Amino acid sequence: MRITFQFSMLFLIVISCSKNDYNNAVFWKVKHPESKMSSHILGTVHIIDTNFINFPKTYFKSIIKASDIVCTEVIPEQFEELDRNTPNFFVSTESQYISKTLDKEYYQKLYQIVESSHYGLYDWLPYLDSLSPSKITQLLMWDRPMMRSDLFKDYNYSPEQDFIAFAKINRIEIFPLESTKHWKSYDSLFVGEKNTYQKNLENLKYAIDIYNEDYEDIYQLYLKQNLSSDNLEMYKDSLMIIRNQRMTQKIDSIISKKKAFIAVGAAHLPYENGMLNLLYEKGYVIEPIAINFN
Repeated sequence: MRITFQFSMLFLIVISCSKNDYNNAVFWKVKHPESKMSSHILGTVHIIDTNFINFPKTYFKSIIKASDIVCTEVIPEQFEELDRNTPNFFVSTESQYISKTLDKEYYQKLYQIVESSHYGLYDWLPYLDSLSPSKITQLLMWDRPMMRSDLFKDYNYSPEQDFIAFAKINRIEIFPLESTKHWKSYDSLFVGEKNTYQKNLENLKYAIDIYNEDYEDIYQLYLKQNLSSDNLEMYKDSLMIIRNQRMTQKIDSIISKKKAFIAVGAAHLPYENGMLNLLYEKGYVIEPIAINFN
C-alpha cells in the first residue's frame, strides 16, 4: 500500500497551553518573540524508502525557497572530512577477530543478521570478522529500525541531502548546526574508545539479543506525526541533551536575524530536553504544522 501526503489538508494548530511535549507533529513554525520573524523546523527520518512514503518534497522546497538559510545537523563536506579521520573501526590482531572471540552461537546469529540485511549492514559482510565489536554494535543499531519496519526496504531518499542540494542550486545559505570536531567525539563514543574489548563484546552480544525483539516502527510513528516513544530514556541520554542544547543555541542566534528552514532528526524535537521546548523557554512561539494523511 502506498501512503501519500495530502497537501490540501495542511493546517496550523496553535499551541494554547503553556506546557507541551511537542510530540504531536513533525513540522513546526517558530516565531521570534521580538522580531516576530518566522522560521520552520522539520523533524526528519534521515533515510526514507519513497516506495512506501511519498515525502512532500515540493511543499518543503517551496518553504526553503522563501527562507534565507537552510540548517541541518551536518553537511556532506563534514562527512568527507570524518571519513578521512575516522577512528579505528577494525581490530589490530587476528586473535581479536569476532569469529574467535564471540561465542559460536552468537557468531552464527550475527552472521545470519548481517547476511539477511537488505540495507547497508550487508555491505560490511566481507569485513565482518575483522571489525571491532563496538563498530558492529553501531551498525546493528543503525540497521535495526529499517529492518524492523514494514515501510522500509531500500534506502533511496535522504531529506537533508535533497534540501542541501536544492539550497545550493538556489544559492541559499547552508549552515551545519554541529561541527566536525563534535562528530569526531560522537564517533569515539560510538566505537567504544574508552571501553575494554571485553566490555564492547558484551555490548555486542546484547545488541544481537535484542535485534529481533519487538521494536517501535519509527516510520509508522512518523507518518502519524507521533514522536512519542516507549523509550523515554533515550530523550534523557546525556549526549542527546548536550546535542540538543548545542544546536538550540546555534538556532537561536540564527533565527533572530534570518528566516531559516531547519531539518534535524525528529528525536531531537520533543519532550522537556528537546529543542522545541528549549526554544519555548527562550520565549519563542511554537506552532505545529500538521499534515493530515488520507
